[in-house]
Amino acid sequence: MKTEKIGELNYGKFKTEFKVTGRVKKYLENEGISLACLIPDAWRFYESFLFDSIYGFDQKPKKELGKSFVVIYNKITESLGWSKEKGLETTGFEEKLKLNKEIIVYSGTKLVSVKNPKKEFMANYLVIKSIK
Repeated sequence: MKTEKIGELNYGKFKTEFKVTGRVKKYLENEGISLACLIPDAWRFYESFLFDSIYGFDQKPKKELGKSFVVIYNKITESLGWSKEKGLETTGFEEKLKLNKEIIVYSGTKLVSVKNPKKEFMANYLVIKSIK
């Protein structure tokens, strides 16, 4: 699966590239959403998210992961609503990736369509150790 680099975050010695798959890019563009919305501010991404995934509560590394990472947006999840009978129903798609690196964590970014402000969905991503 081909991905496109859409940005990069640097925080001290840490560096993370942000990429998106073609189908996710097309979906977001069709909803009127800029790809820049997928890149968080560096402090929030590292301190409030990634470091919690890398380090335990004792602040010791869980495993040797290095200082370079890649975030790949490859999935869209839309809610169809919740019912007592069926629970939460979702739709969407996921582009499969052939990765030769261990996935560190999965997460997502909640977005609202510019074309239809009542439509909310998740742009889901995975984080891997950089291949470089």
